[in-house]
Amino acid sequence: LLPSCLLGFLCFSIFGATVTALNSELNVISQIAIKDVFRKRLELSEEKLQLLIGRIIIAVVMILCMVVAGFIRNFGGSFRYLITLMSLTTLPTFVPLLFGLMYKRTPAWGAVLSFCTGLTTGVICTFALGIPTAYMIFANFAVTLATMIITGELWPVKGDRAEIVEHLFEKIKTPGASDMIG
Repeated sequence: LLPSCLLGFLCFSIFGATVTALNSELNVISQIAIKDVFRKRLELSEEKLQLLIGRIIIAVVMILCMVVAGFIRNFGGSFRYLITLMSLTTLPTFVPLLFGLMYKRTPAWGAVLSFCTGLTTGVICTFALGIPTAYMIFANFAVTLATMIITGELWPVKGDRAEIVEHLFEKIKTPGASDMIG
């Protein structure tokens, strides 16, 4: 329906949007790894070293994505792959984030553990047991939430960390508290 010049413009626009989205996702992954994982473990204070590690992380993730893209047909096509990937990862990601805003007893490692157990449950249900997606999502949710609650009940946040968490929950309850952050 489009003239050739507009069709080319549309194709390049779609390509540009895809590259931009991929670039931002790769940068987010790299920043999270550097700021939250490697900096604390390796005492990364030099910016050149952080940049080098960030570039290495981006290259590894890109290679991993290209390898997975080669096997998309084995997953039943790209749509089925995205459905499977989203159903495996969405609940283990968002249950700790959202539940953590309501339940202050769970320690930080409990949230990470709940993500890992939820993801593992989804992988086992999907690939080892062949359970339909709807049941896998329910099992994924139940295991992730149960892990959050159990870790919070058995190993609640204590000491200085408990004071920080309590202060955060007071800020959440107080309207306009974002003006007083500090």
